[in-house]
Order: sequence, then structure tokens, then C-alpha cells
Amino acid sequence: MVILQSTFISALHVLLFLATNSSSVQQCYRCSEAHRPKSDFALFLSLPTDGMEPQFSCAILPVDCQSSARSCTFGKVQLDKRIPIIFSGCANQDVQNNSGTSCHKEQHQFLDSGRTLRTNYCLCSTPMCNGRAFQLHVQMADEAVCIGPAPTRDSYLRMDKILEAVKSTGAQAVHPGYGFLSENTEFARLLTEAGAVFIGPNSKAILAMGDKIQSKRIATEAKVNMIPGYDGEVKDAEECVRVANDIGYPVMMKASAGGGGKGLRIAWNDKEAREGFRLSKQEAASSFGDDRMLVEKYIDNPRHIEMQVFCDKHGNAVWLNERECSIQRRNQKVIEEAPSPFVTPEMREKMGQQACSLALNVGYDSAGTVEFLVDSKRNFYFLEMNTRLQVEHPITEAITGVDLVQQMIRIAYGHKLNFKQRDVPIRGWAIECRVYAEDPYKSFGLPSVGRLSRYSEPLRIPGSRCDSGIYEGSEISIYYDPLICKLVTHGKDREQAMNRMRDALDEYVIRGVTNNIPLLRDIMTEERYRSGNITTKYLFETYPEGFRGIRLSNSETLCLAAVASALFCHHYMRAIRFLNTGRELFSRSDVQGSQRFAVDVPHIDKPVSSHLSEVKHMSWESCEVIIDGTEYNIEGSLNFSKAVLNLKVNGEPFIFQIKSCNTSGKVTLLYKGCPYELKVLNAKAHNYMKHMPEPRQMDTSRVVLAPMPGMIKSVNVEVGQKVTEGQETCVIEAMKMQNSLLAPKSGTRTRRRFIRAKYDYYKRIGKMTVPVQKVYDIELIPVECSVAIIGGGLAGSACAYWIKQRIRDDDMKLIVIESDSQLANSTTLLAPGGLWQQFSVPEKVQMSLFTAEFLRNADEHLKILDNDLPPIKFTPMNALFLASNEEAAAKLSEECKSQTEQGAKVSMLSKEQLKSRFPFLNVDDVIAGRLGCENEGVFDNWQLLSAIREKNVTLGVHYIKAKVTGFEWDWSSESAPTFLPPEQQWRYKRLRRVVVEPQYTDVAPRPIYATIFINCAGAWSGEVAEMAGFGVGPEQLSVPFPIVPRKRYAFIFHCPDGPSLDMPYLFDSSGVWCRREGLGNLYMCGKNPSKDDGDDSVDHSNLDVDYSFFDTHIWPVLAKRVPAFEKLKVKNAWAYYADVNEYDGNAIIGPHPFYQNYFHMSGFNGLSLQHALPAARGIMEKILDGAYVSIDLRDFHLDRMLRGKRMICDS
Repeated sequence: MVILQSTFISALHVLLFLATNSSSVQQCYRCSEAHRPKSDFALFLSLPTDGMEPQFSCAILPVDCQSSARSCTFGKVQLDKRIPIIFSGCANQDVQNNSGTSCHKEQHQFLDSGRTLRTNYCLCSTPMCNGRAFQLHVQMADEAVCIGPAPTRDSYLRMDKILEAVKSTGAQAVHPGYGFLSENTEFARLLTEAGAVFIGPNSKAILAMGDKIQSKRIATEAKVNMIPGYDGEVKDAEECVRVANDIGYPVMMKASAGGGGKGLRIAWNDKEAREGFRLSKQEAASSFGDDRMLVEKYIDNPRHIEMQVFCDKHGNAVWLNERECSIQRRNQKVIEEAPSPFVTPEMREKMGQQACSLALNVGYDSAGTVEFLVDSKRNFYFLEMNTRLQVEHPITEAITGVDLVQQMIRIAYGHKLNFKQRDVPIRGWAIECRVYAEDPYKSFGLPSVGRLSRYSEPLRIPGSRCDSGIYEGSEISIYYDPLICKLVTHGKDREQAMNRMRDALDEYVIRGVTNNIPLLRDIMTEERYRSGNITTKYLFETYPEGFRGIRLSNSETLCLAAVASALFCHHYMRAIRFLNTGRELFSRSDVQGSQRFAVDVPHIDKPVSSHLSEVKHMSWESCEVIIDGTEYNIEGSLNFSKAVLNLKVNGEPFIFQIKSCNTSGKVTLLYKGCPYELKVLNAKAHNYMKHMPEPRQMDTSRVVLAPMPGMIKSVNVEVGQKVTEGQETCVIEAMKMQNSLLAPKSGTRTRRRFIRAKYDYYKRIGKMTVPVQKVYDIELIPVECSVAIIGGGLAGSACAYWIKQRIRDDDMKLIVIESDSQLANSTTLLAPGGLWQQFSVPEKVQMSLFTAEFLRNADEHLKILDNDLPPIKFTPMNALFLASNEEAAAKLSEECKSQTEQGAKVSMLSKEQLKSRFPFLNVDDVIAGRLGCENEGVFDNWQLLSAIREKNVTLGVHYIKAKVTGFEWDWSSESAPTFLPPEQQWRYKRLRRVVVEPQYTDVAPRPIYATIFINCAGAWSGEVAEMAGFGVGPEQLSVPFPIVPRKRYAFIFHCPDGPSLDMPYLFDSSGVWCRREGLGNLYMCGKNPSKDDGDDSVDHSNLDVDYSFFDTHIWPVLAKRVPAFEKLKVKNAWAYYADVNEYDGNAIIGPHPFYQNYFHMSGFNGLSLQHALPAARGIMEKILDGAYVSIDLRDFHLDRMLRGKRMICDS
């Protein structure tokens, strides 16, 4: 990195000369084409690669140049590489089906650091998400690289994607930003191995300080003051309780790899320790990928003070003074200042020396922050060391004059620190307020979402600085941190810095999202804060009942009423004179005269107060208003186009913001950051309002409401379970934080939605206007479509349903290609409609629970207008699995534990319990059994399919009666998987179209172009896959596709002495199953065949029943298990074909690893009836979100076969 020092002036002059004395047309160094100079040209210097001093090259580059050339020449100077800095920590939020952008605090880091780099002539690159090229940080960058979808686990936490971006851009260095991979030792190591400079400390220092357990030991060796605590990792909640009792409450539980308040809880008793440990461990795992926890003594009501340190690679270290960070909520900083009003010079010296001692002891070589807790007696204790640049670093820059980003880059390239400890000054005072998209009236700030309809930063305030990554029109979503801006003010002393911050907050305009400016503004004028008496409990002690707003004095109330009256009259005057739309509130002849009103002003701690106002002598620049007999002279422009009004009322300056003003008398003003909704009415209207009834409030006391949109991570109470007031019902995750939702009162839980499902705001978007059509209408074969689904059974129809539910766009054409002959032979129509949760694969348990919830609420999902839903007839019937040996019994017990963890209600029964509960069973050879207790039963699968298909038709899905005869594809090696050998990457394909042969028309076979293909052909999906080229020929990728049709039978028999209606869905260890079928002593039975029972030569269209199969394979087992079945008579039987995965018996769900636009969903082994709905939703989420949301189905991908990793087979 080139640092502009005096020794570099001559080279800088050369660059400036080239830029200012060049001809009217310049040659671009990337593409060697001529460009006319304009404002978006930039000068660049190359970074040093060898030695300590930089070697200069120069170029003039138009920002919009698209060339990918690696080398070009400007004049006589050769530029050998692109100039290099890429930012891995810059995220842009992504909201599905929205074209807007959003903010993220890592964007601020790019904009801040990017400005430094531009000043020092470096080319900046940034990663971005799919389709979001309009982020502010993306627009500022010279180059942007797409690294994946918005979810961080698929983009900004993907080291491989960042490394690919480094290679593709030719970057020489990477700045990691604040979060994500900024403290990831593996990322730093991989960059070093790839030959790129990691602008941060070395990986060993990151590893040592990033592990809070190890960092405490290192700090002890460095003789840094330590907090008493447990030395080591705490494994589980019970150990946490034991350690906490040894240390003594209160204790702090925090993630070893944590930071930013995540994975951190305080406990005052055993109950809080257990619950807090569980939540913190989950939060740590999701935020950092490391759930290790430590426990230490919690210092009650301390100050949080941190020391900024800098070390180079030559053993030099300095400290750049302290930052006061005590004002926090949920262990996250809200307001910071530098220096601290509590720290004395002697204390500052000791803290700085200990911070540098720790840094040198660990071999640190970049910017770092050592955090301390300080008690009331000025004793300080080591908390942790952050091995990155802090969010609040601008206040240190303000008081020291040191550009921290610039110094980080210098040190990363081997330069020595260019200043000593004695050179570090304290110049004035700086304060930083973190402006969040949060509701300060809810727990001091719960996240808010929305679009910024109006946005203006207070840049006119002297000494102010705004580090933001957004602009008007940006959108805040649930995906990332809700930080809007870091607002910094600098003054000669603390008093001036606070006053400037107060004025800046008054002039900061944010519309469209709730923000925390009211709280920040009130703190700036609060007596305790201004005196410097602050601790980490400041918010809770200053606002014991939570923040409720600002209490207005009587004079401020009257001033608000006067300004509102003036604005209302001005609004009417403008409407009458220019728009001719104002009602005749007053005639034209007396607009300049006086008008009388009644003004209602709201208060936070008392009823609305009413005041009589009289408006006189109104003009564009002044107005006289009499409120309750007191005259107020208002001076200043009442221009509605300006959001901020700088007025003088009786000579005293006031700052207001206009939020809204209408002709109905509603005027909403922002004063001191808080909104006030005033009503300005004439006397008659005001008198009428007194007699209007108050609007009834909705009673939500019986409903657990999430305070913010987010992702449900766990549901802790079951339907029908009794809960007590304050009991945890579920955990919701929003903006990287987990929050526990408590029951508002005691009662019984009555219903729920989807397990781990994201709130679906796409559902019920307006009333359905499309009339219901017949399902079997023959459609003309289209030429092209967006999505082609092969297979019209339950799996294919469910895929179509979820996609169209999500995208209500008529331009998105979706077709389902089905063959009647195949559908008639499939499990969808002929298999028993069973539903149970007793699987060894956890995802199958979750999928079955999902289906049970869907069936319970089928009306809500599938009902069309006022039409009745087809009777799906979901009948509860618990499944009973039996084990005949110790090994099988142990497996049942092990699986029972896993199923319970997934949310299933199952229980183990001993032989004695089986005899007592089910006396009709012969359990002499049975060791144990496992019984489902809830969410299991049978349903009418044909009626379910009919309901889904009819719903799909109203949503615009086209069903086509045709047979698939082939595919066509393009070769594409650009997106080949990285694990694919180079010699095979050229074989990577993309399907272009499917060739179909219509069944009931004379149309010749024809191709259908599609963007995405989904194979849901069930038992015939293997044949369809072969047509697409899977594993058929040496010239193509030989990907095994082991899904084959397997014939199965269902038998109905009558037994007059058989078990009663309480008979469970019986599963024997031999694979034979049996259940009661309604009344009349009828029973249904069958057998799940093993791999050896299959016959590849079978005619797949043959549905003949082999009755000898019943005599040899089923009846002997039934007669042994249920003695009453020795005398039975078969009444009916049929055959059907199941799609069996011969590789490991589990379904293939998700994208193909080589065919980039092909998705597969089959191989359910006959269980598609209960797994098709959630699997189809997973396909939809994988296509539209780029990741699974409801249930993680990654283990079902086809690439498990390529890697030789079999899934656990079910019993």
C-alpha cells in the first residue's frame, strides 16, 4: 500500500502531471481503448510486492471499463497487475422478490476504508450478492464480484468464494471488514498461501486471541488484570450450573469465538444459567460456527472501556488511547466516546501498557482492541481482544488524527509504525452514535424492517461524520445487522461534542423504518450522561420501565401546538391557492386574517392536552399564533419540500421535522427525535370528536406475537400442551440474534404453523380471481416456459404449488408434464396413505412433522374461494415398530432419542408394557417396541392430490398430458464444480429443452424450452434421468442414477375376531405392516421389500397381483404376530410401483451436482406420500432462496453417491 509521505512527493507529482496534462483522450490501462477524461476517472499506484518501499506504476482508469485484461500500458509506464484491494466483509442485503437494496454495517467498512484507499491510489473490489448491483458500496467500488446469494452462509462466509474472487480480480490484498471472516484464522492462512496479503494480524494471533479460553491464559502470562472465572471450556448446561455455583452468581456465559454481544448471556440463578447457556451455545454456533462456551464472574454494573493498540511486524507497539463503550443494550454498544470521562492519565497509562504487553506477548501485528471491564474504584480487568478494526474506530481517528485503515495497510505490507507513543495526542472529544433500524420503545431496540422512503444525513453540522452504506430507497431486511449509520461528532471538548451530536440527530432524516434516534437524542441531553456517570446498566437504570419517549415541558407543548397550527393553515392556504382542492374551512377573503382552532397534543405520561389556537398574519416566512392566550411569533420558511424546519419561536431556535400533514387536521412532527401526532380541528369538529367512541383494541393477550420478523429456530411447546405465564414457547432469530418468546399468560397451546419455517408473507396476497378449471383440460403444448416439472403426482404437483405460492407472477410460466399411465401405477394413487415420524434419518422426521401440520391446516392452504375442500380424511393412528432381538431393540431406543430431539412424540415400550397395552399381540419373541404418540395417522392421498392440483390450476399451473421422450442440452464448463477433475469440467452440461409426445392430441413430438427442470417422475424418474444423459455413455459424465421401479402389493382382508379400533399401525421387523381399515373388521397389509426382492425384468405397466406373495411372505408373519389373523380371508388386492433408491434407500432431493439447472425429487422408497410436501418446499427454497429454509435437505443431494457417503438407512 502506498502511503503518501514526504519521500513519495516526486512520484506523486509525476502522477498528478500525467493526469492534468494529458490530451483530451486517454488510453485505458485495462482495455487499451481510448476514453475521454471525465469525473469518474481515477489515478492508481501499484502496491509494493518486494522490499519495504513501494515501486510506482500509474494508470488512468474509467470506472465503467469492463475489460478483463491483466496488463496494459499508459504512456511509457507498464502496469503489470490490477491494483488490488478486495473487501471480503461488505455485504448487501437481499430480499426475495424486491428490487431495492439494504444496508449492512460491513458496507460502512468498505465505504470508510475505500475512501482511504482512493486517497492513496488503490483499486478497490468488493463482493456482492446475486442481482444486487446497486448497493452504495458496490457502486463506489472499481470492481464488483458476485459471490452468491444473500444468506451469509452461502456467500460472505464462503472462504472458497472469496478466494475465487481474489484470483479472478488479480487482487494483491484483502481487507476483511468488521465481521464475517475478519477474525477467522483459517481465512487468513488460506489468503497467505494464495499469495494475497491479509490486511489484519497474522493467523496465529487471530487464533490465540479469538479463542477466549486461550486468550485468558495468554493475558495471565502477560500480567494483565483478569476476571475470576473457570479455566477451560464448559461443555453443557449442567456443567455451567456447577461452575456458576463454584464461582458464585452472577456469572457471564459467553462464546469462546464470540463478539458483538452474540453468544453472551448473564445468569443470576440456576434456571437462567441453564436457559441462557442453551441459547448462547445455539447463537454461537449459528454466528461463528463454533459453539464452545466459557463462564466467568460477572462484574455487576461496570464500565466497558477499550484500548486501541497498533503493532507492526518489527516488534513496535503503541496504544491510541481509550474508548468509553459503556452504553449498551443486549451487550451491544449503542454510544461510544473517546476519551473516557472516567479514565485518569495514570490509569490510561497502565491500561495502555497492559494492552501493548498482551499484544506483544502474542506476536500481534495490526490494529487490535483490548477490552476491559472497570469497576467504580477504577480497577480494570481484561475482557477480550478483538483482532480486527472496530466499528467505533472513527472516534479514535478523530482525537488522534491517525487514519487506522491506512496504518493497517502499511503494516500489512511490512512497514514500520511511522509514529511513537509520545506522538499520539488527544485532540478534543469525539462521540459516536450507532443509528439502528430498531424500535427504541421495545427493549431499547428491536429490529425494524422496511424501505427508506426518505433519507438525508446531517452533514452541515460542524465536526460531523456519517459512515453509512445506504441511500434513499435502500431496504432493511432480516438478513443482516440493522445498523444504518455511524454518526460521529468531534468537538474541542465533551460539551461541544455532545451539543453537536444533539443537533446532528435533530437534523438526521430517516423515513420508512423505525429507528433509535429518539433514544439517542434523549441520552445526549440526559443529566446523568452529560455528567459522565455511566455504566453498562445506564439504560436500565435511567429508563427502568423502558424508553417511552421524551417528556415535554409546558412551554414545549405550547410551542408544538403553535407550529402545528401554523403548518396546518399554511397547508390549506397552499391547497386553495395552487391546487384548488382545499375544503372551505375558511374563505379566500380571510386567509390573511385570523382563524381559531383546537389543538390536541399527545403526552407519554398523561392524557392528550387540548389547547385553543388562533393563527394570525400568516406569510411564507412568518406567522403569529396565539395559544391559550400566549402569543408565539414563528420565523422561518414553512416549506413542505424540506423535511427539516429550522425555525425561531419567539426568538429561540427550534428544529422540527415534518413527517406528515393533511387536510384532515392530522399533523405529525418530529421534535427531539420523537414523533408527535397532533390534531388541528375547528371548534365544531373538535366538539364532535369528544363524543366519538374510542377505537377498540385487538386482544392479543392469548397470542404469542413475535416482536420482529425473523426465522423460527425452535418450538418448545406442543399443540395441546399447557403453558404457564413467562414460559418459553419458541426461539426466533433475526439479524443474527436469537430471542426467546415467552407466554404472555397461562393457557393451552392450540395451533402452530410450520416447524422451523420462515414467515411466508407471500401467502394470501389478495383474493383469487381466476375461476376454477377442470384439472384434466388438455393444454396446447407451449414452446417455452420458466419451469418444467416432469411428473404430475403428489411430488410434482407439490413442487408446482410451492413455487406458484411464492411467485405470484403471470409471466412466470410453469408446466407439469404427466403421463396418465404412469400416474395410474404410482404410489400417489395406489399406496396406503400412511404418515409417521419414526425414522432414523432426522430430516425424515422433520418432513413428516411438516406434512402433519400441513394436513391439519389444509383448508388454509388449499381452499379456493368459498369452495369446499375435497375430504382428505386425516385419521390419527399411531405406528408401532417391534424389535425381535437386542440389536434391533437398541437401535429402536437410539432412534427414539433422535426422533424426540426433532420434535416427534414417541415412546419406548417394554415387552410387559406391550402385553398390557396390546393384548391381541403375540410378543413372546419381541424385546421392545416403539410407539408414536402424536401426529401419526392415515389420509386419502388421492383427495390430497386433487386438492393440490385444483389449487395449482387457479394459480396458473399448466398440466400437459404428454410423455417425455428426450432432452437437449448445452455444454458449459464455466460453472463446473470445483471438486470435478479438470479433464471432466468440459463435460458440465446445462439442459435446454425437453422433448415430449402428447397423449391425446395429434400434435407431433416437440421440444419445450425451459429455464429450470425438475424431475418428479417417481418410479420412472430413473428412466427420465437417463434420457437427460445421466450415466449413459463414456463421452458423458457417468453419474450413477440408481432409482428403479419396485412392485409392491396392498392386500385387504377380513378377520371377524381381529383387533378392535385401537389397533396401531403395526410394523414388524421383517418388513410386514398391517393396520385396520375402517369398520367391519377389515384390515390392510403389505410388505416393504428389501433390495433382494426386486426384479429388474418386471414389466412396469403390469399391475397383476401375485397372491402367492401374500401366502409366502405376509400371512405367516401376521398369523404369528396376531394369532387372531390365522383365520382371515383376502377380500381385495392391488399392485403399484414405488421409486426405490438402490444406493441407500433414501430419496434424492435437490440439485444435480453437474447439471446446473436440473433438480431431482424421487427415490422415496414408497414414502413420497408423507415427504413430498416438505421436499417440494425445499426444492422451491433451493431454487428461489439459494438455500434451504424450512428443513435442511443437503444430505439428500445426489453428490453423496459421488463421494461414497451413504445415509443412515431406516429400520
